[in-house]
Amino acid sequence: MKNVKLSHTGIIALLMVFGLLLFTGCPPENYSKIVFMHRESAAIWGDLYIMKYDGSDWIRLTDSGSDAYPKWSPEKDQIVFNRRVGGASGHWDIYKINADGTGLELLVGGPADDVYPAWSPDGAKLAYQSNRDGRIEMWIYDVGHRSEVRLDIDPAITPSFPTWSPNGDWIAFRGVGSPAVGGHIGIWIVSYPGGGGTSFIAENGNHPDWYKKSRIDGGKIVYDEGGDIKVMKADGSDKRTVIPGEFPTWSVNFDEIIFHRYYSSPPDTDTEIYKVREDGTYLIQLTDDLNIDERYPHW
Repeated sequence: MKNVKLSHTGIIALLMVFGLLLFTGCPPENYSKIVFMHRESAAIWGDLYIMKYDGSDWIRLTDSGSDAYPKWSPEKDQIVFNRRVGGASGHWDIYKINADGTGLELLVGGPADDVYPAWSPDGAKLAYQSNRDGRIEMWIYDVGHRSEVRLDIDPAITPSFPTWSPNGDWIAFRGVGSPAVGGHIGIWIVSYPGGGGTSFIAENGNHPDWYKKSRIDGGKIVYDEGGDIKVMKADGSDKRTVIPGEFPTWSVNFDEIIFHRYYSSPPDTDTEIYKVREDGTYLIQLTDDLNIDERYPHW
């Protein structure tokens, strides 16, 4: 494990975030922590852990060996994630757990694959992908009312990996379009709750995460494409490559990106977690376990 000192600017940014969270009543101790999946070599998937922003002080949250895709709630007090039920031939369910590892709760379960949950900005809803009706669609789960509704997306588009806009009025996602919508494969956006106004914004993009710092200009979206991490404006303009990597998400202060990167150069064949500034500088490796995977980080 590598312990890395935070830069002077990083310390200032983190202190500013802590001050804001103390004012709003959110739990500040969790805003310095990253949740991720840790996979031992014998596991099908893995278990959830949290660590500090510098890669230190790991704390284990689950022990099923079948968990993945964790996401912090906006208040940083709960984590939603997927659990593989029934092994490799089973299905994905959606669970929720408190930040201290207590309160494990099944939210969405059944024989279908309900996967890739993403919190709305107010923490009231989850967007996720499901194949319960025989095709892959986007669904919305109301956490408080424990109810579900299908989002009305053009059936010519197969959606996955949703992420909400800062104001909650839009959802970006990875979509595979049929010839009826131009055959575009990449990142789309759709309005919420109506499901109309679908637009295609990034060819071949995958795993988008919407920058939620600005509710005025729509912010930015980080995503990966062909093994590279890229950033663009929410309207699809100003695309630029940051660094090689996959599954990127914004850091808590939105000035850095965390992601995982796969290595296949024996004897080191594993996936590790990194963070980097949005301009591609100050790359820091946060995990370093030979032949053991750390994936899907979320700050």
